[in-house]
Amino acid sequence: MDDQDHDNVLHRLLCAAWDGKVAVAGDMNSPDHITVEIGSRDSVPMRLGLTPLGALSSWATVLQAYEQWILADDNPSRRGLASRLMSTVPSDADRSPRQPAAAFAAIVDLASPELLKIKQAEQSKVLARDPQLAVLRDFWGRALPAALHRQISGTSKNLLELREQVDVAHELGG
Repeated sequence: MDDQDHDNVLHRLLCAAWDGKVAVAGDMNSPDHITVEIGSRDSVPMRLGLTPLGALSSWATVLQAYEQWILADDNPSRRGLASRLMSTVPSDADRSPRQPAAAFAAIVDLASPELLKIKQAEQSKVLARDPQLAVLRDFWGRALPAALHRQISGTSKNLLELREQVDVAHELGG
């Protein structure tokens, strides 16, 4: 998958997370794994194992985990679930959206602290050469911002604008 594919998949995972369709196992800020719950109860679950790098959050490995999940086999149910994910948008995003679920907020709010930790880790000669650190830097510094700024299908807003709209409405008593 190229950067554009990563950005699109992450955008759709964030849309699912907004609606509470991402179940987190373990620490919300660095899960052991997540399960994306879209589709029927009989469908193949999208269980993505995440891996932290020391004190750095495991969320940054979600795209690697997705790639492993999608390539695991050619099961039609798995392909169907992946297809449903790619059409996921926050409920009522075009009208009156709800507050985002905790998983969405956790991912978005971790970006700045994680980038600071990565800068610190890059000061270590050993960690600076770790290819996984580059993956984490790309996730927090490029992929996440790109996914958040991607327009939500059926609206003129992106996820950051939608979050701002919900926050303002909440402050106004809506």
